[in-house]
Amino acid sequence: MLPVGLFVGSFPGDLDDDAEPRHEIRRGTEIHEVSDDEFLAWVAAHGTDETPAAGPPSLDLVERELRAQGLAAPAAVVDRLLDRGLLTAFPSDDTAAAAFARAHRVVPTLLGLGNSPEEPELYSIGLIGAAVVQVSRPVFELWSWAGLEADLWSACESFAAQEREAGGTDPELCDPGRVLAGFLTALAGLLAVQAVYLDVVRRSAVLEGLR
Repeated sequence: MLPVGLFVGSFPGDLDDDAEPRHEIRRGTEIHEVSDDEFLAWVAAHGTDETPAAGPPSLDLVERELRAQGLAAPAAVVDRLLDRGLLTAFPSDDTAAAAFARAHRVVPTLLGLGNSPEEPELYSIGLIGAAVVQVSRPVFELWSWAGLEADLWSACESFAAQEREAGGTDPELCDPGRVLAGFLTALAGLLAVQAVYLDVVRRSAVLEGLR
């Protein structure tokens, strides 16, 4: 499972009826209010203590985490978030990965700190003076610039084209499908440390009217 949207804040409920706090997540151009239980599920999709290092948490892991936090019917909570597009399944094959990349954007939320003479092959992401995660150069460059592209697939195409123009021949860097596959292996880790958020592609009303 992957979380979609940017958390924009939690706000107190109506004091007159002792309502629970409301949590707001921006997805595309819309703000979604979610309940405490839904917010717990959305946060769990960023990763749990049991999440494998090489991928996002599975549906089973998310539901297990929610049961551990006292939710009696976690499947219903997850279903509501899936229906609202605030959770999405991790792509299962190359075809699904390409469709996923054309439908989503990734937007960085931390600072790019670059590499160092001691570890030139690793690039740090974090806050000034405090690295949070280290990634490879291709992942770092996509993380840095993908938010300026229309979607993740366009970012992978741009990266691959630049590698070819620079004389590169490595298919892992010159083929957009392989570039995407490499980035997806790192996406869950970037989400887990909140170095990036996943959003849906935004299409302007003008472009929609031309379809």
